[in-house]
Amino acid sequence: MVHAYERVRLPAELPVDGLVLDIGAGVSMHPKQVGQNATVSDAVPVLEVQWGTDFHASLSDGISFTPVYFGPVAVGAVLELKQTYSNPKLARGLHNADTSEIGGLIRYFSPVGDFEFRYRKGLDGDDTRSADLSYDVAFQTTSRLTLGLELRSSWSSQAFTVPQRRSRTNRYGLPLEKTSDSYSVGAQALVDYKLSDNWRLIAIASKDEIVDAGHQVLSLKTRSVPVVSVVLTRRFRIY
Repeated sequence: MVHAYERVRLPAELPVDGLVLDIGAGVSMHPKQVGQNATVSDAVPVLEVQWGTDFHASLSDGISFTPVYFGPVAVGAVLELKQTYSNPKLARGLHNADTSEIGGLIRYFSPVGDFEFRYRKGLDGDDTRSADLSYDVAFQTTSRLTLGLELRSSWSSQAFTVPQRRSRTNRYGLPLEKTSDSYSVGAQALVDYKLSDNWRLIAIASKDEIVDAGHQVLSLKTRSVPVVSVVLTRRFRIY
């Protein structure tokens, strides 16, 4: 999944006291579309809301809510936007549309980092499904500097590359590409520098590699998905 702004959930920041709001802006370089070689650089807004360990919402990570706890294990629900593979050479009306997904998550807070599993299903009616498994860890090197690392793997159903799989042609009567479910592995590094009690400068670099997406996915020109972002944020403590 390509995000204009990605953020590792740092264990050093959990839990927060009450409700906090992060607002900011920055610049990001990322693929124009998943599976394409073309990259774009653009300004990105930052909007992130966190309420303790139970509620988290951001422009990049969607919404997650974990009201149920079993010791160090949290269980909840997620709502996210999933980006599909798309062939820019096709006419505008033939592009595969992005989709919203809803599902569940399980998060385990361990002494050496956080483990999280998410499973989601699309809301577009085309049986799009995906899952992610990730590991996050943070290192508080100084009172101002925090380094973060995330290792992750993901799975997406073939419905993300072909919207209609009910016949040998798609909804426009064109032959379907030969596809299968896709899998990816990746890593993300984060440098979080606290300029003051409320201002922070954050640099993020991530790269995901699509390791299996079928043998003839015509719209998939590259298997590499790199993202680099630098943002400045202001934290507001609501209560």
